[in-house]
Amino acid sequence: MVGQDLLSTLGAAVSDNGEQTLTVAGLLMFGYEYHISLMFANYILDYREYDDDDEEWSYRLSSRDGDWSGNLYDFYTSVCSRLRNRFGTMDDEPGIGGPVLCGILEEAVLNAIIHADYNGRGGIRIDVRPDSVIVSNPGTFRIPIPEAIEGGMSDPRNKTLAKMFDLVRDAEMAGSGVHRMMSYCRDLGLPAPTITESLDPTRVQVTISLERGSRRVDDLDGSILMMMTENPSVSIRQMAQETGAGKSRVQQAIAALKDRRIVRREGGTRGRGIVNNNRRNVR
Repeated sequence: MVGQDLLSTLGAAVSDNGEQTLTVAGLLMFGYEYHISLMFANYILDYREYDDDDEEWSYRLSSRDGDWSGNLYDFYTSVCSRLRNRFGTMDDEPGIGGPVLCGILEEAVLNAIIHADYNGRGGIRIDVRPDSVIVSNPGTFRIPIPEAIEGGMSDPRNKTLAKMFDLVRDAEMAGSGVHRMMSYCRDLGLPAPTITESLDPTRVQVTISLERGSRRVDDLDGSILMMMTENPSVSIRQMAQETGAGKSRVQQAIAALKDRRIVRREGGTRGRGIVNNNRRNVR
C-alpha cells in the first residue's frame, strides 16, 4: 500500500480531522474498480492482444476481470510490462521493436490515461496487433492537434493524474508527448502515428503502425487504386496481403485518398470502393 505521506504529496489523498481520504484522482490511480465504477459508471480499462489477423484476442486485461485492482496505476504498469515483453527484447530496427518503440507505445498509453474523460463512454481501450497498436480514450483534445504534434504545450484533462505519473515515472512533463511519439517513429523509419477525433461519442484514437513496409509498398497509392478499379469489393486484408503493407498502413493510405477525393466509399462497410475519374492528385 502506498504510504500516507506519499499519497498526500502526489495529491492522491487529503487529511480531514486526522483521517486521510482519497481524492478523485487518487481513487482512479490507486483505488479498486468496484469503488471507482460507483463514481464513474462508464469506467473501463481494456487491453487486448491479437495474433496474426485473428479477430479473437489471445490475451486480455480488463478492469472488470475482478482478480486485480482495476485502477489506473496497476493497468499502466501491467500494460507496459506486456508491451516490453512483446517488443522490447528485440533490437531497435524499423517496425520490429526495442526500447525506443516501447517508449512510443508507453507514451501513447499514458496520454490516453491523463487525457481521458472518465465520464465518457467506451473507456480506455488498447488493441495490440502484429502490425499496429491502437490506443483510444473517451474525450477530445483540449488543444488543436497540430499544436499537440508541434509540442511545447500541455493541457491534460486530468492534471493531478498527470502530476502523479510525472512523479512516479520520473518523467518529463513538458507537453511533448505527441511530438515525442512522432519524432521517435520518424527515427525508427515508421509512419507517423495517425490521430483521429470523433464527436459521437467523443473519442480520441491514436494508431501506431509497426511496419515500415517492404519493397512492394513504394507505390502503395497506385497499387490500391489498381486493385479497387479491378475489384471494387476488395477488402483491406486482401490489399494488405497483395501489397505487403500492414492493414493499418493500407487504412491510412485509403483515408488519405478519401481526403484528396480520389476514392469514395459506397454502401457502407459492406459496400465497395469507387475510384473517381480525376486522378491528377495521385503521386
